[in-house]
Amino acid sequence: MPPKGPKSGSKAKSTVINKVINVDGVFRKPEPRGRSNHPDPDVRNLDNKIDDIKREDKPRDWGSMDSTGDKKKDHDKLKERWNEYIDENPEGWSNKKRQPCVSAVWDRESGRVYYDHNVNKRDKWNMDPDDLDPILRERYNKSLDRDGDFWKLQPPDQDRHGAPGTHSETRALNRALKDARADGREPWMEDFMIHNGNPKTKDSMRSCGNCTQMCDGTHGSKAGWKTKSDGSGYEEDTSWNGDFSV
Repeated sequence: MPPKGPKSGSKAKSTVINKVINVDGVFRKPEPRGRSNHPDPDVRNLDNKIDDIKREDKPRDWGSMDSTGDKKKDHDKLKERWNEYIDENPEGWSNKKRQPCVSAVWDRESGRVYYDHNVNKRDKWNMDPDDLDPILRERYNKSLDRDGDFWKLQPPDQDRHGAPGTHSETRALNRALKDARADGREPWMEDFMIHNGNPKTKDSMRSCGNCTQMCDGTHGSKAGWKTKSDGSGYEEDTSWNGDFSV
């Protein structure tokens, strides 16, 4: 026979106990947040340090990022990461070292992101070709022919940029290529994506004539350039809006 329940219309109510039971080993009343006031200074310092650790944000993994698989979205994602990197300046680079350009190069196969800056103006012609990945070394060798096509990409002042390979995007790409080979992978230039910008204004910066050719094939290397009307090469696109996904 089932137990009798409350009669219809009964005023019987269930009771919820919401009082904090402060019994050692069973329940403990939550301690208020804030700095520890423990009388023992050693305990107090330890409590505060532990509390600080809990409050600290986890350090950003600047060297890694997952691809969306969409080129346009990935360019936007890389630009956003570049902006955050400039704000945080995790490397502690001086303003002088960061000017005039900082680049982010993203290996979308491995997910690794590389950042670099131009070399000092006094060293812009000091290039160690042996430090270049084979792909970049071959392109650098072509630049040694001062009458060759390498120096005909833009107006005659192209050589003011210094030796090919001394700018931020090529330096970052060089590291990315080497790491890809260290993974046992034969890298393709299409695996990599570039974003350049001025760290002071955060304006996008096209690659110079040297870097456009050194980094040719990577996503973004030809941003800000257009094919010449006679089809003989490329020239600066004066209407470029800073979009690296073009």
